[in-house]
Amino acid sequence: MVDDGSQELVYEFSIAEFDFVEICSDCPQDYNIYRNGELVGYAQTCYGYFFTVCTKDEIRVYENGDIDGYDALSMDERDAELTKAVNCLREHLEDLLEVAYLKALKECGRLPIDD
Repeated sequence: MVDDGSQELVYEFSIAEFDFVEICSDCPQDYNIYRNGELVGYAQTCYGYFFTVCTKDEIRVYENGDIDGYDALSMDERDAELTKAVNCLREHLEDLLEVAYLKALKECGRLPIDD
C-alpha cells in the first residue's frame, strides 16, 4: 500500500523519527511510514491482524494477529502497537544499512567475508 505521489503528503502524527500518513480514508489505520521524508514502510490493520512492512525489501518486520479491533487498533493498543512496529522497522533498517556497508567493504577488497 504505497501512495503514488500524486497528492501532497500530510503527516498525521509521528513516533520518534517516523512520520505516519494515512493512505486511505476508508481504512483509517493504514499508514505509509516516512523517515526524513523517505518512504520506508507501511502499516496495515485488516481482519484483526496488524502488520508493518519495510518498503525497501518488502519484508514484514512486525505483526500481531491478536488485536482487539477488526480493522483498526483499539485506543488501548494503538500507541503500544505502533511503537513496537517502529522499533522493529528501525532495527530492520539498521540491519539493511550494516549489510550494505559490509558488502561495499568486501567489494572494495577491504573486508574478506564469504557470501
